[in-house]
Amino acid sequence: MLSAQAEAELRYNPRSKTLSFARVPRAFLVLDGQHRLWGYAKCPVKHRVPVAIYEGLSRAEEAKLFVDINTNQRGVPAALLLDIKQLADIETAKESLLRELFDKLQKDPASAVHGRLSPARSAPNRISRVTFNRAVGTALNSEVVRTLKMDDVYKLVRNYLNGFDAELPEKETLLRAAYFEAIFEMFDEVVRGTMTSQGNLKQLSLQNAVRPITKLDFSGQGKLTKKAYVDLMQTAFRRSVAVSTDML
Repeated sequence: MLSAQAEAELRYNPRSKTLSFARVPRAFLVLDGQHRLWGYAKCPVKHRVPVAIYEGLSRAEEAKLFVDINTNQRGVPAALLLDIKQLADIETAKESLLRELFDKLQKDPASAVHGRLSPARSAPNRISRVTFNRAVGTALNSEVVRTLKMDDVYKLVRNYLNGFDAELPEKETLLRAAYFEAIFEMFDEVVRGTMTSQGNLKQLSLQNAVRPITKLDFSGQGKLTKKAYVDLMQTAFRRSVAVSTDML
């Protein structure tokens, strides 16, 4: 984005729809795109570069525009980038799996988050696709998950979420982004502990395993971060699975 200076002698030809200007130093002031311009200057390959040019701006107007651009400019929403990656067929295998899990959980009436996910943007009492991918993406790194087929991964994630939903006194807790991410930070540990103690990963078994976590009282502690949630959850879960003499 450029501002033409007087030295540029910028002229527009409406017949040929072309711009002409004097090739002199400081003919244009760069309002935005300085780093891209530097990159083009360093690149040995010539490129056609789209440019927006302002004409007749005062120095004060240029300064105001520069400030506006660098304080109000917004990036493309992360959820939109995920959709574009799908359209462009450049999703990774993990991103594709996360998309399928998200869509199935959103549509499945048997899912605790049925109708409670937001594919396009952040919304109150909804889990966005970006938060979902960040949270469940952690769970997909589990060695347990890597051995499963897609349908079984889905059942496990659904059982896990349903187990929390069944035990939580306040159902909206599950839809807090930090809490949602925290429970999936616990996913591998809870799944392994459930397999050891229950011998299966059905909803009821996972429900019994997460009960100590869901009974935690966060009232009066303010807004907790994911790490704060995880620390409290780990303490509660590990205390509940401690070995006792009755087990020996």
